[in-house]
Formats: sequence, structure tokens, C-alpha cells
Amino acid sequence: MAGALLLLIALVLLLTMQGPATAVFTWVTGAMLVWSIVPAVVRWWRFRQEAAR
Repeated sequence: MAGALLLLIALVLLLTMQGPATAVFTWVTGAMLVWSIVPAVVRWWRFRQEAAR
């Protein structure tokens, strides 16, 4: 729920700063970037911790 709320707040803020098409494009691109990078970084971090043991 918190993540969805933060995504909506981000979209509203982008809509106040940019045009509608640009704001939605930026919003979706940012969400895809976060959803692609964060899982890979978490897995890498856990792998490094397992290897150190």
C-alpha cells in the first residue's frame, strides 16, 4: 500500500512540473528502472554476505 501511495504521489508531482505525456513517460521509466535495479542489487548484496561466511 505504501509503495502504491508513493508512486501516485510521484506521478502527481511530475504532473505539476511537466506535461501529461512527459510526466507519465518519466514516471513509468523511473518505476521500471527501480524495479530492475533494486532486485539485482539486493541479490548481489546477499551473495557477497554469503560468500564472506
